[in-house]
Amino acid sequence: MSRLGRAAALLALFVFAGLLLLLASGGQSTSRATSDRGPEGTAAAAGVLERLGYEVTGLSLGLHVLPRTPSSLLVLSSPPGLVAWPPLTDGDADHLLNWADGGGVVMHFSDRQDALLDALGLEVDATALPRRLVAQAERLATPTRPAGWTQGGPLALAGRAGFSSGVAEPLFVVGDVVVASLHRRGLGAVLVIADPTVVSNASLSLAGNLDFLVSVAHLGVPAGAPVLFDDLHAGGGDGHGVIAYARRAGAGGAILLGALALGLLLWRLGARSAAVVPPPEALPVGGAAEYVRALAGLYERSELARHALAVSSRQFRRAVEERARIPWEHEALEDWLATELGASAAAEFRAVRDAFAHQFADTAPEPDAVLRAARLAARFETQWLRRSLGPSVSPTAAATQTV
Repeated sequence: MSRLGRAAALLALFVFAGLLLLLASGGQSTSRATSDRGPEGTAAAAGVLERLGYEVTGLSLGLHVLPRTPSSLLVLSSPPGLVAWPPLTDGDADHLLNWADGGGVVMHFSDRQDALLDALGLEVDATALPRRLVAQAERLATPTRPAGWTQGGPLALAGRAGFSSGVAEPLFVVGDVVVASLHRRGLGAVLVIADPTVVSNASLSLAGNLDFLVSVAHLGVPAGAPVLFDDLHAGGGDGHGVIAYARRAGAGGAILLGALALGLLLWRLGARSAAVVPPPEALPVGGAAEYVRALAGLYERSELARHALAVSSRQFRRAVEERARIPWEHEALEDWLATELGASAAAEFRAVRDAFAHQFADTAPEPDAVLRAARLAARFETQWLRRSLGPSVSPTAAATQTV
């Protein structure tokens, strides 16, 4: 597989894993919405206010459905996690400020910078408080004044955020760090608290968190006015997504199979299919004459004809001496061949020896002639020297018999 194909396959794998992760987490992620009964949700706060006689409504479609009569309380919490989705836009911030100018009260719990804090001029420092808060008293935010918006008493905090600048009226502090600020807007007000866990299910019963929420509701909401929770920007909007809707409709299995099919398709597109390569055509096998001509041409092109002649002659000489046990230069060698192998063998031996001698006499032997001499020597070895005969005569004995 090419480098581009491997990159495409890797991208397809990441896309497929993301789809499966989205399917697995669709409609089940932690949020700070009133429908979330987990530790981060605000279902307990909504339930307490309902028992106190308030009409509690969760806004799961956004801030554009705020009532035109703004004499009510809106609780807005930033969602857990690293990214707030969907985020507050500049239009949402302007809409909230106009709504507060008409008499509405906004309680905004956020430990991160967003569009509403930018519109108010507030700067959040996520690490304003010490990293290690050991004693319970160090986790409490004390009120700056004993009445009004701070009637609930100290707040139990779980985060480290605080306001570094832009505070209008400080409500709660930890040491010299302001963690709650009041901004009066026309007939209403905006309260910003730098810890969204104050009204969560896990922290609502700690210290004065519940009393603070109830006191703000008594001060900011007239009798019969509703208390609104922005569930969309609290992370509860995922329940209205396509994945969550499909899960509720029973189409989770179909989506899983579709994601699996898409992953396989992307994987196959990233892989290069193998082509069927036909085997090469076999060349026809020629006869001995064609082989000799081809080998002769090779020797001629490489100018190794004389070297081939020397190698063939040396091999033939060694084969004869090993079989006869008589030196090549001894006169008794030819007589031994005639006696042991017959007159035909002796005559063929003289022909091979004469062929080699004739080629050695030529300063530039022809490759064809060298190969013919080599073939004669090979045929003599096969036909005569490799035959199973009686014990060979030693060179010394052969010389003694001749003498």
